[in-house]
Amino acid sequence: MSAITDLAKELNKNKNTHKIGVQVMHVVAVSPFKIEADRIHAEGKNLVIAAHLLKGYERRIALRTADGTVVYTEVLQEDVLRVGDDVIVMASDNNQVFYVIDKAVRQ
Repeated sequence: MSAITDLAKELNKNKNTHKIGVQVMHVVAVSPFKIEADRIHAEGKNLVIAAHLLKGYERRIALRTADGTVVYTEVLQEDVLRVGDDVIVMASDNNQVFYVIDKAVRQ
């Protein structure tokens, strides 16, 4: 084998072959936002959170009245995620960024 092949094999030994993928994690703080599961902890710039999960997110909705008229209004969300809630999280390929997709509810 060439020296380059040997070097490539050595570098590949250090690659993270374990991908976290999608999992349920727990909210341990909301300001600043922190989540964890088992030995995984994420916060700050390592998190990308879906807008609809954030306090103050405003959504425009349509409501149909009894006479069939459609009325548009805005709904302001407050206190969406709390400490102790579970969230559905997807990790990036390198396990460095965690995308908080939605709140998880167990039945």
